[in-house]
Amino acid sequence: MIKMRYSILSVCFMMYCLSIVAQKKPSVKRNPPGNLNRYISLHVQVDTLSKSDSLNLQYTSFAYMVPPRVWKFSAQKIKNGVAGWTIPADDLMYIYLGSLSRKQRIYMIAEPGDSIIVAFKGDNLLFAGAGSSKFELQYKLKKLLRAERLPLDYVNKISPGFFLERNQKLNRLTENALVLLDIYKERITPLAFRAIKALTISSIEEDRLDLFWALRANAEKWHITSKNLSEIFDTCFYKPSAVWMRSQPDGFITGSYSFIRAEVFRKFEFKNDIDVIQSQSARRFLYYDQARRTYSGLTLQKYYIDLMTSQTLKEIGLTKETEELLAKYYSEPGHEEYKQYVRTYESKTRELRKNMDAPPFTLTDVNGKAVTKETFKGKVTLIDFWFSGCKGCAQLTPSLSIIEQQFGQSPDVQMVSVSIDDEKVKWLKSLNEKKYTTGAGINLYTSGKGINHPMMKAYNISSFPSLVLLDPYGRIVENPIPDPREDNGKKVIDLINRELVKMIDGPYVFYKDDSIITYSIHGSSVISKRQGRKDNITLETQGINYGNRFGFRLKPQLKVEPSEFAAVDKIFALSDIEGNLEVLIRLLKNNNVIDNDLNWTFGKGHMVFVGDIFDRGEQVTECLWLLYALEGKARDAGGYVHFILGNHEIMNLSGNMSYVKEKYKQNAARLGKSYKELYGKDSELGQWLRTKNIIEKIGDKLFVHGGVSKEVNDLPLSIAQINELARQYYDNAEIASKSPDSVVNVLYNVSDKLSPFWYRSYYLDQGMKLKYDNIKGRLDTIYKASDALVDDVLGNLGVKNIITGHTIVSDTISVHYDGKVINTDTKHAEGKSEALLIEHNNFYRVNDYGKRVFLFERSQGVAGTGRKQAVSYN
Repeated sequence: MIKMRYSILSVCFMMYCLSIVAQKKPSVKRNPPGNLNRYISLHVQVDTLSKSDSLNLQYTSFAYMVPPRVWKFSAQKIKNGVAGWTIPADDLMYIYLGSLSRKQRIYMIAEPGDSIIVAFKGDNLLFAGAGSSKFELQYKLKKLLRAERLPLDYVNKISPGFFLERNQKLNRLTENALVLLDIYKERITPLAFRAIKALTISSIEEDRLDLFWALRANAEKWHITSKNLSEIFDTCFYKPSAVWMRSQPDGFITGSYSFIRAEVFRKFEFKNDIDVIQSQSARRFLYYDQARRTYSGLTLQKYYIDLMTSQTLKEIGLTKETEELLAKYYSEPGHEEYKQYVRTYESKTRELRKNMDAPPFTLTDVNGKAVTKETFKGKVTLIDFWFSGCKGCAQLTPSLSIIEQQFGQSPDVQMVSVSIDDEKVKWLKSLNEKKYTTGAGINLYTSGKGINHPMMKAYNISSFPSLVLLDPYGRIVENPIPDPREDNGKKVIDLINRELVKMIDGPYVFYKDDSIITYSIHGSSVISKRQGRKDNITLETQGINYGNRFGFRLKPQLKVEPSEFAAVDKIFALSDIEGNLEVLIRLLKNNNVIDNDLNWTFGKGHMVFVGDIFDRGEQVTECLWLLYALEGKARDAGGYVHFILGNHEIMNLSGNMSYVKEKYKQNAARLGKSYKELYGKDSELGQWLRTKNIIEKIGDKLFVHGGVSKEVNDLPLSIAQINELARQYYDNAEIASKSPDSVVNVLYNVSDKLSPFWYRSYYLDQGMKLKYDNIKGRLDTIYKASDALVDDVLGNLGVKNIITGHTIVSDTISVHYDGKVINTDTKHAEGKSEALLIEHNNFYRVNDYGKRVFLFERSQGVAGTGRKQAVSYN
């Protein structure tokens, strides 16, 4: 009886539609001559209430070999109430009928040879023609699934009772879907039937998995043990229909990654305290191997693409483990078309790494106005990619709201949403509903191009939701950024705060006539202040965290530093911080050099910074002011702060911007000055830096940024004279390096790295290496410094140890030449920060968490007599 009613309805409806078409004689595209089974014909009777004169259709290959789906758009004029298309097709096709109904997102599988007529009856669609049974089945299944759709707030409702209730509903839904599928089984082709059945079951199983993960996340709250979770999983996820669905090799399923993830966790009984489970990267290898045991054919290959791209490159980034997983995947035989897609995605990911320029784009806002990337220059910009109906987007919205509330009043933060909705009306409706995005900030539209918009490819967006964070200069802050859903946006808020800190700079203090002018930069604002006297002027600069600042007082006068100091009991030495204020403070604080308020706590000890506070980092100015402030605090306590200039200090004083961050170049321009003028002789920082030395001696220990070459050692100059002569050229290093005066030339020699702040020969890997000299046009041999040379330097200068920075040798403080040479340059920017601590001639390396490792007790031998005497040099 049921089958008869369906048949009568189909025939009557088809006759009705054909009569309308005949009466109105619509002008539609006809199938071209040739094999009609290579095309799909679709005619739509348009709703009489439609105000549009055309209708949009989107379609793509369903049994696609390589993702992402590329949707083709086709608009047809409505004539006599009918629009028609002829779609080339060699295999199953996916046709999007969303434009026919603003209340539903309708995707239909069609086959070559189908000739479908679609018409409205109220809010429902009716189908007739060859292949109409296929459309009828899918439409009824979608309505069935929609009626039992998992509520968006299911995470908040989850409990054992809620899970059991919803799970039972999903079981009944599966049964009803299977009954409906069985009714239509003989009316459609086996291929289409398998595709529709697999998609339907996988959709239901996705909801079941979502419920299960929510339950697991709240297991402790509801006193659910790991054994209970394992039993629930085994009971719920191995029903015959689900097992059949996962066995299909044609790629006709969704949610394949989520199930493999669950299977891997099941092997460890969903416990959290197992190393391999705690590591995201390690888990990806388990997912890779488990999939081979669960899937086959195209289903497996599509899973691997998802694992490599959206789940690894997008979620974890280009870590060492990611590189290993990619190599494993590429080494598998066959499926080159899939691998090529992954390689393309990988290549784009490499282009979108941290600090890389983000691609340009042009989109339209709600008023149709064009918006480009340049619109957001000078602001930290968080871009949210979404679409209406996206479950993950709806889950992300509450966390995005928290982030927006945190920065809602800041003129330096911009929230941007980019929708790939195919229709503007649908997009605007979602903005008002604030379900799939917050609706705040600037809302942009891809003009119906959706995933095919050039911005999606440029930013490697293939899954949703996706977030991109840009700095004020339009560069990628991090890729990937943390998922706000995991911690209510806390890590993203921290990231934005870090970027806001970078937008603050200063103060820069300049002297003009009898006045002092200070400039501070805060986001898009430049704040200047003129004062008449230097005495008792207290200023502030930015701390590590946004909103936290620390104060300091300008020194009443500046004096050139001595070159030699008596021995002291405690020395703390570090180098090459390169604008990383956070690391500098952490090293000093956790090793009891300063306290939480940045006050000196090192007593009568000496802190030595062995050069290179400039360049590469984003808080150079703050680092300089911290050392400036600590000098006075240390002296008040009987201690001392030494600042040995390195090659980067000299480069900056000379106006060499080779490694200067863009931030500082732009800030100088905003102050109406050249970069070199920021540290000129009429500035406080410039005058202060010019009081510093390039080499100093404390007791029997020598501190120099690079080292002492044979050529410098042979100069007829004392340490004080080296500093006196070098100081004359601090802001003219290039001139000094080309000076006809051989003594000046050696002190500033760059090409052969002979200068005290460029020397590296203590740390050559081999006894010698070849270097091509562009000026001489030949290969020159550079030798590793010999033991005899080191001993000669020690003897000449009357020291037992040479402490340097400048050259990264390892991840830790390193000892060379039997303790005679010690290197303090470590990879601070990579989280491998260490300093050298000397207490009563016991040498230790200490890290930024205060851990101390003993190196050795005093160097062997006796310090040299200091044969080098001061001579007159003009």
